[in-house]
Amino acid sequence: MRPIMQTLGLAAALALAASCGIFGKKKPADATTSKSSDSASAPAPEVPVALPGATTIDDERRANEAAYRFVYLPDQPRLAREQRTGEWVAIVAGRVLPAAGERFEPVKTMLEADAAARAVAPEAKHRFVFQVGEEGDVKWDLGGCELQHVVGNPFIAALEKDPTQVKIPGFGPGQPIQALYGTEFREITVKGPDDRMFLRPEVGGLTVVGAAGEAFCVSTGFTGFATMSSATAAAARLELWEIPGACQIEGARQSGTCRRARARLRWSGTKLDFIGPVAIWPK
Repeated sequence: MRPIMQTLGLAAALALAASCGIFGKKKPADATTSKSSDSASAPAPEVPVALPGATTIDDERRANEAAYRFVYLPDQPRLAREQRTGEWVAIVAGRVLPAAGERFEPVKTMLEADAAARAVAPEAKHRFVFQVGEEGDVKWDLGGCELQHVVGNPFIAALEKDPTQVKIPGFGPGQPIQALYGTEFREITVKGPDDRMFLRPEVGGLTVVGAAGEAFCVSTGFTGFATMSSATAAAARLELWEIPGACQIEGARQSGTCRRARARLRWSGTKLDFIGPVAIWPK
């Protein structure tokens, strides 16, 4: 199966990207210039972009995918030389940010990348916000779960990290997970469609508190952080926190190619508050 990036309507993407100005900047004369050079180290003020009024999420996603393909990917060798892995980049309105002179420069924190994106396109319907090195296609093994809402081993590891905040006697049918609310522990496992373990976290974007909706099956056979339906992702506005590339889910009972995003799963009133990459099932 071809990656999502290769199945776009490229002509439409390029047209919208051009309207946002990503092809209006010339290539730096010396692509190997170190980040200490004057042009690279002097951040240019971000100029807001007026997006076409009739754009949809899919329109903006195509423009941002074009910027990823034609602006970000060619600069991967420079980022590797400069050891920028783990730093943050945003792509919005067909532009790779933050801008510094005639090229983009990753920043140290997610909040800085988010601020740069908001300064350019505060009304954007779609963005990529990601760390250098995590872009591209990945594969997660789902195990035997047939449901769309699942949390896996990386989420379980985060949940178990602080035993003063959570009690987990074990994993399996009927096992309760309890979280500390103030001075008392309360059960956070919920009833699901069968006797497996289920949790109902609040799901949101990284800078907002989300809402509790669907119950997530707890699966020790799943190698990813979480999967969710497109409806749950849309309600949390995760299209503003997407990661470039596809997530190929392989399971005994279901498989598919999913979009990638970063989500915040939490329980209000507790210290259980986790951010991680999620796979979003197609509609």
